[in-house]
Amino acid sequence: LTLVVGDDGFVQSGDGDAVAAGGLDGATVTNLGTIKSAEDALDLRGVGDIWTTNHGRLSGRSDGLVTSSDSGASMIVNTGLIRGLEGGGIDVVDGASAVINRGTIEGAEYGISGGDGRDQVYNFGTIKGGVYLLADEDRVANRGTVDLVDLGGGDDVYVGQGLGQAGVVFGGGGRDYLIGSRADDVFSGGLAGDVFAFGP
Repeated sequence: LTLVVGDDGFVQSGDGDAVAAGGLDGATVTNLGTIKSAEDALDLRGVGDIWTTNHGRLSGRSDGLVTSSDSGASMIVNTGLIRGLEGGGIDVVDGASAVINRGTIEGAEYGISGGDGRDQVYNFGTIKGGVYLLADEDRVANRGTVDLVDLGGGDDVYVGQGLGQAGVVFGGGGRDYLIGSRADDVFSGGLAGDVFAFGP
């Protein structure tokens, strides 16, 4: 699947997902316009790598973006807005993922919910609603603003860069490395010998 929504493009669904595709063998979706839905703006599931690049607006009554890959990874680049009005901004259902955010990701329940594989989040923008990851060796690098990070189980790494701000970072299970930025950091570790390092 290859889908491009241009600068003036507008896709809207008043009932159900705006764009939904299952059984994919890889996919590339690029949005420069607006995709709105009464449910999920984008719901992409399959195998292989699923790429989503958003420079416009993804807005769903439930989730902004739902993505899942059984044998590949969900690769997401955002410089615009991804919003879930009642659910979450990004929901990675299965598989590994990498999110690069230079815009805004927000949701009522969560900003980003990770999958059951290795998740990586690189934030240079704003994430509202928190980042919630599961049990794998996940990594979050934050140079922007995020209100909460829960790394879940596994041996995870959080790195605060520059003046990146996170409300609270929870290490969860596993041996985690939590490295602070030059801003004020609040870290909460687990019981597996976490390592904290605070910026100057």
